[in-house]
Amino acid sequence: MLEGLSGKRVLVSGASGFIGRVLCSKLLEIGAQVTGLSRQDQKSASIDWKKCDVTDEYAVRDAIFQSKPEVVYHLASEVTGSRDKHCVSRLFHANLASTIYMMTAASDAGVLRFVQAGSQEEPDNALGDIVPSSPYAAAKWASSAYARMFHNLYGLGIVHLRVFMVYGPGQTDLNKLIPYCILESLAGRAPKIGTGARMVDWVYVDDVVRGMLLAGIVPNIEGKSFELGTGKLTSVRETVELAVELANPEVTPEFSIDSRKMESEYFAQWELSNQLLNWKPRVALQEGLRNTVQWYLSMANKKIA
Repeated sequence: MLEGLSGKRVLVSGASGFIGRVLCSKLLEIGAQVTGLSRQDQKSASIDWKKCDVTDEYAVRDAIFQSKPEVVYHLASEVTGSRDKHCVSRLFHANLASTIYMMTAASDAGVLRFVQAGSQEEPDNALGDIVPSSPYAAAKWASSAYARMFHNLYGLGIVHLRVFMVYGPGQTDLNKLIPYCILESLAGRAPKIGTGARMVDWVYVDDVVRGMLLAGIVPNIEGKSFELGTGKLTSVRETVELAVELANPEVTPEFSIDSRKMESEYFAQWELSNQLLNWKPRVALQEGLRNTVQWYLSMANKKIA
């Protein structure tokens, strides 16, 4: 099935990010012609990099019309769990306005398939839970509403993916929980965490990227939404303890009593993903964390060498 992407012109926004890098690598392996959008200058012999801030409507339009993609993966996003009111405007532009610019340009350019990376933070309408818990969640939720409109009203071949908490090798943002805990542990320092009570559906990056690839090529799925997660909840505390044990068993993480308002606790319902995409998660949390720790160890050894 994935061979259907071979030779396709594919554009990836957020291509220099954690998931974007893995996705671009897999697309190149398949034989796709890949254009990557990044706010920073990037160089690669295999990817056609375009410096593009997706909050700039005209830059987005130029990038899409120049590359003429058949498939677009819109991954670019600013991710934060902050409840600070001053984040609202910034996240509106970074996550909602940018998505509208991408979809408008893609629709005008005749893009056949537009894969939108949504978030587990989006409220689940099926549960009657329609209050977003943060400015980030609100912007991603609104983006999905616009995506449905672009499909139904303008005929853009939208496929929406509700992506749960992604982790794995290659994640270098130290603001993220797992990289922070692993690197602190490898350095012999105790990671300092909140209560750790929140329950999370952790999904390995390779599983997510496989779902994205399928969403870009499986026929007759336009207008549908698919969930990419394991369907299993594990507490942050248990996850941190496992990651630290794998990285450095001599370190003990420190948990506080602080908690954050309106924490969402959703787990993926991936039955439709299995039915229509032939996708299901393959990598269990312990295996994924072991692979992740090994990657950080190999990076540390390269630096030493």
